[in-house]
Amino acid sequence: MSKIGITTFFGSPYKASGRNYGAILQAYALQQIIKKLGHTSKIIRIPKPVLKNFRSTARSSSLSCPDEEKGVIKGLRKFFGRGKSFIRELRYRKHEILLQQKFSDFEKKYLEIQENNFSTVDELYTASFDFDTAVTGSDQVWNYMAPTSPEPYFLTFLPPSVNKIAYAPSLGVSNIPDKIKDIYRSWLSGFKYISMREDVGVELIQPLTNKKVIKVLDPTLLLSKNDWQSMEFSGNVAYKKYILVYMLIKSPQLLKIARHLGKILSMQIICITSNPTSVDIYGSDLRVLYVGPCEFINLIANASHVVTNSFHGTAFSLNFHKPFYSVLNRERKTNSRILSLLNMLTLSDRIIYEDKVNEFIKHNSVAEMSLSYLECLVNEQGQSIGFLEKAIKME
Repeated sequence: MSKIGITTFFGSPYKASGRNYGAILQAYALQQIIKKLGHTSKIIRIPKPVLKNFRSTARSSSLSCPDEEKGVIKGLRKFFGRGKSFIRELRYRKHEILLQQKFSDFEKKYLEIQENNFSTVDELYTASFDFDTAVTGSDQVWNYMAPTSPEPYFLTFLPPSVNKIAYAPSLGVSNIPDKIKDIYRSWLSGFKYISMREDVGVELIQPLTNKKVIKVLDPTLLLSKNDWQSMEFSGNVAYKKYILVYMLIKSPQLLKIARHLGKILSMQIICITSNPTSVDIYGSDLRVLYVGPCEFINLIANASHVVTNSFHGTAFSLNFHKPFYSVLNRERKTNSRILSLLNMLTLSDRIIYEDKVNEFIKHNSVAEMSLSYLECLVNEQGQSIGFLEKAIKME
């Protein structure tokens, strides 16, 4: 039995609330798979700006340097935008507190976390850990555009004696600048086993290491439908025959599709979010629920159809065999994770690009979704779990 340390996101690294369904559920899934393989694991809490005690140092500085906003007009817009945001936060404060509690309860009940009081990334490099193996991933832990350096997620704070494994990390970008490649090449040298979540990740990382880089599934896809349904849910879903909307990025076109499906299928539309202050983007005709991670799973499991632009919204639709549509903007650089997954499962017909929404609606039909992808998914699950099992055993 190995004692395994994990570095991953189990909340949003960008939002102060830290709430993100996909992040916390993939962290849970990875720990469950490791447990099924007969090992114990702890998630190492990496210091980041959303933590109250965080202090920035040179080591935590972002690798990217976005252009600073210039001009009086942009400055004023930013100032007044903050004011509007603050007013919205006050308006939905009650919902914010309730949601935060739901995510905190999930974290305490379902995640094994090695608690520490690190306020700087530097403290990681002076601390002692008793792990013989460490796993980094999944999620966008290797995104160089992150607000802090991704270095800790390359496990550089652990000694060379530790068996270091990359399981399904994502870059979240479609290219790596030359100035970043040398940095990543150095950080990658400590890994014994490397896998990525997307095809583009494999293509970008393979030239930077002499290790064989393979593609594996996101941890949420390694647990079965029954595994997810074995979790404790707070009551039954009170809605019958509904279309579920999970919109991670604002998209009026996505809502247009949902309304169209609701009309032709005679179903109500339920929208879920972990951000109450975003409720205004949905419209007064749609029901919006502020739900925790368990409710998120339960609502997808009981939906008739799902409309989403989220990777994990797509992944859980696949887990629960739900007819879904992934609505994408062609210009968005983060499409690769959804495209890679659906192309692998020959489900690219479930993708609707925003510039084709009117064409989709014009046909006035709902395409049936074949479950033939399940055989491919089961095979990929076996290969992904096999990779992780062999890597832990150092075979």
